[in-house]
Amino acid sequence: MANIYENIRSFRAEKGLTQEDMAEKLGINQGSYARLERGETELTLKRLDQIAAIFEVDGTQIIQKGENLLEEDPRLLVAKIHSLQKENERLKAQIKELELEGSEDISSYQKKISDLDKDLKHLKGINKILDDRILEKDKLILEKTQMIEILMSLAKK
Repeated sequence: MANIYENIRSFRAEKGLTQEDMAEKLGINQGSYARLERGETELTLKRLDQIAAIFEVDGTQIIQKGENLLEEDPRLLVAKIHSLQKENERLKAQIKELELEGSEDISSYQKKISDLDKDLKHLKGINKILDDRILEKDKLILEKTQMIEILMSLAKK
């Protein structure tokens, strides 16, 4: 993987495309594309696939452009393979670690949700009691108002 960013620039030039053309096709602005081409923005596999589709090539062709693996020293190729295998194992371990962290986060959020559900049920119970008390109070006020009206009508006679 000599320099993937140089390879992208080379493919773009071969296709007669400008950075602005590429940015438009990728749905980003020209500055973002320029940063990607300079290697200042990390190239994701998804973005590599999008770029490869624009160039009508396979992503591996962009990665390996200009490299003739058959001409390389077999020992060097074996070393590259071992290096890639180690990187693959490291990434697998990192993925497992992230999955574990994610499951711990999920458990934590599930507990918080459960606690909030309990709080909500408790508050709904309190709300029901308060609603009942308000109804009782409204009834008492109505009764008192009616009594006052009766007493006032009796007082006028």
